[in-house]
Formats: sequence, structure tokens, C-alpha cells
Amino acid sequence: IALGLFFWLAFPPIVRDARELSQQLPDHVQRWLNWAHQHLPMTARLDQNDLKRYAELLIGGIGDVFRNVTNGMVKFVTVILLAAYFILDGQASFEWMMALFPREQQPRLRATLERGGSRMRRWLGGQGLLMLAQGVTALLAYWLLHVRYFYVLGLLAAIFNIIPVLGPVLTLVAAGLVAALDGFGKVLGVTIFYLVYHNLENAFLNPRIMKSRVHLPAVTIIISLVIGEAVAGIVGVLIAVPTAALISEIVREYLIKPHTKPASAAESTSG
Repeated sequence: IALGLFFWLAFPPIVRDARELSQQLPDHVQRWLNWAHQHLPMTARLDQNDLKRYAELLIGGIGDVFRNVTNGMVKFVTVILLAAYFILDGQASFEWMMALFPREQQPRLRATLERGGSRMRRWLGGQGLLMLAQGVTALLAYWLLHVRYFYVLGLLAAIFNIIPVLGPVLTLVAAGLVAALDGFGKVLGVTIFYLVYHNLENAFLNPRIMKSRVHLPAVTIIISLVIGEAVAGIVGVLIAVPTAALISEIVREYLIKPHTKPASAAESTSG
């Protein structure tokens, strides 16, 4: 039912906004270049042909992203359906996998995988709530400010929320560039919303929603996202951090503990 409501209410306007933005992007980029040339003295020393070439590369890359939005959403729904399947039938699959290992190794492996699975579930649940909160509030704010393409910008805000440190910056840059098409007032409104929301998120939402997060360093999360996107696109991004959490638990159990236990034992013996 939830997926049906999503496709009925949200998917069509997102695709419409994405298609419109993709078609109008060359004109928008040219307007940004003209504004920069007039108001930023440093750009006067730059070769305009180089700027146009970089802009064309930007247009091509962003255009590909928006032209493939339908494919990406289909993959996203596929991941959701697979996740639902593993939630409903995951225990049977887990027991089948455990049976492939020698019996004497199963208790330790089972405990390790269960700890890793618990970390994965906590991260997925918390991050999903944060992405939903970011996407919905951004969409409403951009709609109230009459910012163009607010459906796509709301979706991007939700997606960028998964990226530590850089995600909020990318959200503000994307929304600010679009708002700049209609004047400084909308840029100011977007910036104020950004500052208020992210202060609220850091002070209130993060401590409560993500208090049981995976405790992975930000650089590890960013690297896992880059690798996931390179290997499997949007599907890889969606499973990158949970997979990194599981791998870190396995590494801690099978590579770190065997080296720390003898050292601890030696210290206690010498004491």
C-alpha cells in the first residue's frame, strides 16, 4: 500500500520535474556563467571557452542523472522489496547459510553475524528516518518558497542526507543554485531553512534517532558509498554502509580479537 501511494502521489511529479530540469539545464548553466562573469571579478580572468566546456561536461553528467531517474527509482523499489523479503524469510535463509559452515565454527560465526545484523538494522532504521525527515521538510520548505523543481530538490535532500559532512553542503548548493534563478530572496530563504533545519537535526534528531548508529568513521562511510556506487550504482549506495558495518564486525571478531587477547593475557600474567 505504501509503495502504491508513493508511485501514485510522488513518483509522477518527481519524474516531471527531473525531465523539465534536464531540458532547461543548459539555459540555466549559461545564466549562472553570465552572472558569475558580471559579479565575480575572479572569473573575468578565466577563459570563457574553458568555462563553457566545463559547463557542458556538467550538463552532460547531471542530465544523465535525471534521465536515469526512472531506472534509479525502479532499482530503489527492488531493493525495498528484497529487504521486505529478507525480513519475512530472513531467518530461514540465515539458517541455510549457517549450515554451510562446520558445526564447531557456527556458534562464534552466528554471534558475530547477529551483532553485525543488529548494527545494520539500527543504522538502516535511523538513517531512513533522517532521510525521510530531511526530504519531507525540504520539499515543504521549497514548495512554500516557490522554488522550482521542489520535488526533485526534496528527493535530492533525502538522498544526500546519507553522505556525512558533504551531504548537507551538496543539498544547500543544489537548492541554492536553483533558487538563484529567481533572485536573491529565494536563495536567502533556502539558506535560512538549511541553517535552521540542520541545527535542529544536529541538536535534536541525531542524538535521539541515531543514538544506536553503527559507529563507523565518516571517512569509512564516504569510501563505502563511493565503492558501492562504482560497483552497483544506486543499489550499491543503498547497501554500502550496512555492508561496511557487517564487515567491520567480522574483522573485529576474526582479525582484531585474536591479536588483542594474547596481549591482554600476557599483561595479566606479568602482573
